[in-house]
Amino acid sequence: MSSAFVLAIVVAWSIMFLRVVVMVGVVNTALASSLAVALGCMAAAGLVVSLVLWRRSRTHEKGVVTVGANPFELSEAIKFGLLFGLVTILAKAAQTYFGAAGLYLAGALAGLTDVDAISLSMANLATANPESLVIAARTIVIAVLANTLVKAGMAVFMGAPALRRTIVTATFLLLIAGAAGSLVA
Repeated sequence: MSSAFVLAIVVAWSIMFLRVVVMVGVVNTALASSLAVALGCMAAAGLVVSLVLWRRSRTHEKGVVTVGANPFELSEAIKFGLLFGLVTILAKAAQTYFGAAGLYLAGALAGLTDVDAISLSMANLATANPESLVIAARTIVIAVLANTLVKAGMAVFMGAPALRRTIVTATFLLLIAGAAGSLVA
């Protein structure tokens, strides 16, 4: 069932890429426009990979997935609020002391666990300082790339050999699409 699992992973990643653009767009449409090319390329590549995997997995066994925890629970909202506050403070400190390089580092570190907090922090930063739009967009793309690499690493570390091979190839294609989209934007 490795192909089906990779399909689910890549579909979730593709939705995440688009979700980040939409979420940022609610706060800062100019920043969302800057992100749309790079993250749109990643989402498009993810959807192509998903289509290939879906066609390949149609003939295999079907599995059952159980429902996880409710993301709308108060404890989850409190955790996100605390994470958002911490990331905002750290991003501002990184910008103050290290400039753009500090924000890029903050994006990479924040992306290791979550992309929402750094994305919203950068949207707020770009709203307050429109001249930081390009830096904010790069920081978000770095966070998304870091997050994708961490998730791929987890899948490689915990997955079966067939899953590893497929997820590494899919991740490579997504990263190439994101890099190409970043160069065009």
